[in-house]
Amino acid sequence: MITGLIIIMTDQQDIRELLENLGSKVSTLAEENRVCKNRDDAGRMLISLLGAYISKDDWINLYQSTDDPYIKKLMIEWGSHLFPKDFL
Repeated sequence: MITGLIIIMTDQQDIRELLENLGSKVSTLAEENRVCKNRDDAGRMLISLLGAYISKDDWINLYQSTDDPYIKKLMIEWGSHLFPKDFL
């Protein structure tokens, strides 16, 4: 009977530790997500502000100067207003 009680208590403690670890990881992921969202928002704002300083031709030249598909995707998604209407 005592052995069974010890096993149950150990199982409960293991479950508690797992839940605490899971909670800690969830908190870490939530913070990382918040930081990523802040960076995305800042990137969108930066590209939006660049519109006042970069001509459409400069934006096309910048777009064509990179082979990085991620940069091109960001330029299209966040800076589509900087391309001439017939470019995309």
